[in-house]
Amino acid sequence: MQSPQKVRRLAIHHSFKKIRETKCFERLRSLLMFENAECVYNSSVSSILSGGSKLLRVLDLRGASLETFPHEVCELVHLRYLSIRGTHVRYIPASIGKLRILETLDLKHNWMIGLPIEIGKLEKLRYLVFNGVTVPAEIGNLSSLQKLARIAANQVNGQIILGVIGKLTQLKSLKISKLRRKHGMILCPSLKKLSNLRSLSLSSLPIHEIDIRSLSLSSPPKYEFDFLDLKTLSLGTPFLRKLYLEGHLEEAPAWISSLHSLVKVRLSSSRLRDDLLTYLQDLPNLQHLELHDNACKEVELCFKAGGFKSLQFLWLEALEKLRWVKFEQGAMPHLENLIV
Repeated sequence: MQSPQKVRRLAIHHSFKKIRETKCFERLRSLLMFENAECVYNSSVSSILSGGSKLLRVLDLRGASLETFPHEVCELVHLRYLSIRGTHVRYIPASIGKLRILETLDLKHNWMIGLPIEIGKLEKLRYLVFNGVTVPAEIGNLSSLQKLARIAANQVNGQIILGVIGKLTQLKSLKISKLRRKHGMILCPSLKKLSNLRSLSLSSLPIHEIDIRSLSLSSPPKYEFDFLDLKTLSLGTPFLRKLYLEGHLEEAPAWISSLHSLVKVRLSSSRLRDDLLTYLQDLPNLQHLELHDNACKEVELCFKAGGFKSLQFLWLEALEKLRWVKFEQGAMPHLENLIV
């Protein structure tokens, strides 16, 4: 290993012993710790970060056995990328607000409970990903944010957060889970303001519903989903490329037919009738279509002649009432993959 004073990029794959013994990485710009690194604990991280690594810009601690957020991280004022994905960290300290030029914060797949209000000070933040943790209303201050995943609408201040999302006008990718019917009247006006959206994922709250008549050792409980109330939705972006909807829809969303840039659509648990295909078949750029878990209630699906001209991938799964799939001559001329 070269002199630690000259090291700029450090990736730890296996043994951490020699690294722990080194105290000075004055020029370190990038530190990556992979999941198979031995003994990557809080003490290990601190031994490097306290060794003069003040110029660090990239810090990837995914998969490390961290129990607490390393306090040294919040002193790295040049940090632009931070990942603690897949760790055991539960709390982010208020001092995270010191990282004023941070652009990416990856908090997925950990035991996080919530984010501090100081998260609103990270005005350069562009990518923020986590798993349904409680977020403060100050998230509306993140005017540079481009990716936000995933907001849980059923949190204590969920309705406030859905309203605040409309301020994030630079968003390109948005994922919201655990929606209820009542959220539609707040969410729809916010989505209309997001003119830069390229990817939108909305899923409703699962409601555990047990049918006593079907209970047996080989019959698992059934899951039902609340309604997604999107009737009034009018997306403010003509550039949406990916749309994922999970939850009951009272009717096929007619506004889908106006999204001419759509490339991928995935519908799950929608319970729609045959007018679903009517709204999708003329989309000029649609290449990928998935219908899962009773996305439609029909016994027969008919793909009309001349429809789905760009479709390459079609996946039909767990559509309990479906008995027939009919393809008229000239339908889906470019289909390459069909999964039923």
